[in-house]
Amino acid sequence: MACRRLCQISQRRLVSSVAAERLPASELRAWRSNLFSKEQARQRSLYPRVEKIEVTMDAPGLQGTLLVMNKGMSTPYSCAKHLTEWHVTSTALALVDGEPWHMHRPLTRSCSLTLLTFKDANPQLVNQAYWRSCAALLGQVLDDAFKEEYSVELLKIPEVPVTAGAFCCDLILDPRLDSWTPSEENLRSFTREAQQLVYKDLPWEPLVVIPPVALEIFSHSRNKQEEVEEMAANCPSGTVSLYRCGEHVTLSEGPLVARTGLCCQYEVTALHALGEGRWGLQRRVQGLSLPLNLTLHIILSAHTHRALFITVHIYIFINFPVVPVTVTTSTPIVKVEEYSAARLSCEFKTEKDQNPRIEWKKKDTDTTFVYFNNNFTGPFVGRAKIEGATITLLKVTLKDAGEYRCEVSASTDSIQLGETNITLKVLVPPHTPSCEIPSSALTGSAVVLRCKDQYSIPPAIYTWYKDKKPVFPPHYANATYSVNKETGVLTFHAVTKADAGLYHCEANNWVGKSKSCVGNHMTVDDLNVAGIVAGIVILCLVICSCTLGIYYAYRHGYFNRHSGSNSVTAWLTSAVRTSTDQRTSPMLVMDLHRKV
Repeated sequence: MACRRLCQISQRRLVSSVAAERLPASELRAWRSNLFSKEQARQRSLYPRVEKIEVTMDAPGLQGTLLVMNKGMSTPYSCAKHLTEWHVTSTALALVDGEPWHMHRPLTRSCSLTLLTFKDANPQLVNQAYWRSCAALLGQVLDDAFKEEYSVELLKIPEVPVTAGAFCCDLILDPRLDSWTPSEENLRSFTREAQQLVYKDLPWEPLVVIPPVALEIFSHSRNKQEEVEEMAANCPSGTVSLYRCGEHVTLSEGPLVARTGLCCQYEVTALHALGEGRWGLQRRVQGLSLPLNLTLHIILSAHTHRALFITVHIYIFINFPVVPVTVTTSTPIVKVEEYSAARLSCEFKTEKDQNPRIEWKKKDTDTTFVYFNNNFTGPFVGRAKIEGATITLLKVTLKDAGEYRCEVSASTDSIQLGETNITLKVLVPPHTPSCEIPSSALTGSAVVLRCKDQYSIPPAIYTWYKDKKPVFPPHYANATYSVNKETGVLTFHAVTKADAGLYHCEANNWVGKSKSCVGNHMTVDDLNVAGIVAGIVILCLVICSCTLGIYYAYRHGYFNRHSGSNSVTAWLTSAVRTSTDQRTSPMLVMDLHRKV
């Protein structure tokens, strides 16, 4: 009730601000798409820094596969791109912790992920999403099919079961078209427009918003505003799901498939009048479609009119042709921790040979056998096992990392050899990093702190801490410091007293527990300008005194040899004559003269 009340208040405010004149359809689509982009950008800004989450794949052949993705940025489609091209092109929908999830909707937590295709054993969820997507695509075609002067109001997409034989889209056309009946050429025109959207292979972009945002986007449509209120009231979280394809924004109670290119065979078959509704003459458009990559034989048995509907019976036979030997893998890249087990998947199909020869090879500088003649070889003896063609290596080390090749030879097939490659990456948890942290620094100087872990695989991401609080990269251009998480370098361009503190670094690569170096306290001292000036003055005085002394000695002849001898002689004569302790004879004075 509180959510409905909030919607009603927001609706009154928004409707009062909308111009009385209806915008042209093209301008209205652009306006809605612009609001969608602004809200999308706002939601992305809620994750200013990169945080990692763990995504565990849960599907046949992918059990145990762990992907490290970015919180709020990575999507199931991003995860599929880390697997194979087949997963990228064939996946239509995802399950996140068992909840149906659009392929382009960001992941916000660590979770288990299942990728769904049309060929799954139980494709019920995919079929429902596909039918819903075909109806949304039909609504987009109808919204753009009429001239600007005619209004088109799309109603809520009816949830039609797949077994009904056709998807539907309800709408209300301009009252001036109440008497209009579409011709076969009109229906073919609708079909051509839909096929163009299919050919463009546009993604459906999801966006989960609060009701006021959805009410603003659909403020020109009273019908859509009521649909927003209804969806918000029925949703436990009180939110509304929007989808955009090109510039067309629509509502949907359930997830759509990833892209329009999955709606391969598409045709608009009929348009019926359902009678007068609340907003005018209500019509229903029907269509048929078949997913991509299915080989089909279709038999249309009869067109039976029942209550203004056409029931089309479709019998589908999917052909899986027998082909010569084919070898595939569900995990082309395997990442495991050191000393754990690595499962290298290899599946094969043969044309005739029921007992093909299986070999495994490892490509290093030379190609060596891993499994040959029904036995493991070399370092893999006793620590590997095989099931079918899939091998499991036990207690892998860094030496086991590399590229492996699975070869299947079927001597009786028309094509006798098939192979597939698997890359094994051995992950090493972080080691204690080595840190370079200066004990002291002068204010205003440039200071560099370094952190390095040389052993972790993949390379560690580094986080610096000051007084046990993380030092985040600055978000403004004129910051006095910079942090490089990849290299582990923290640089103070002009250190200040506020930068003093206890620093330590943490290395983490999401393989094992993070490791930290021993912290060191860095002090920042002011530069003693007065002391430096006083020292320079004293040094200058000493130099001046020495210079004057040398000049004085030179002027008085202390650097002249003869002058120096006479001066010494005169000094000695004076000393002898004035001595009071001894009496000296003239002979002694003469003897001293001779010595001198």
